[in-house]
Amino acid sequence: MSNPNQRVYGAAGGTLPFEVGQQSSTSIEVNGSTTAEAGAVFAKASATLGIAVSASSTTTTQQGYSWQVPADQAQGWLEMGAMGYQLDWQRGHYNSPCIWVQDASGSTLSTSSNTAFSHS
Repeated sequence: MSNPNQRVYGAAGGTLPFEVGQQSSTSIEVNGSTTAEAGAVFAKASATLGIAVSASSTTTTQQGYSWQVPADQAQGWLEMGAMGYQLDWQRGHYNSPCIWVQDASGSTLSTSSNTAFSHS
């Protein structure tokens, strides 16, 4: 299913690139403390130790496509959309004894999470 808002144009013989990226970061930090004791013959000492552990991760997802506008085509376009599918539906009810009566029907278009590119 196309998305004209995600369209780029170009002249004959040119190459139309299309790249889109998404970046996400995750980080965690844990702070805490613990007490350590040291025993001696005449004295006992204790100390509090601070502990900090941290980790982070960055993920980049990038998708791209390029298409060359044919020389015999004055202008071309390239756009990003999503794979789509058509659903046919019907609404109705059963009359006794088990006879289906259709009240309405139709079809609708829906998209998936899969990226698709199309061109002129």
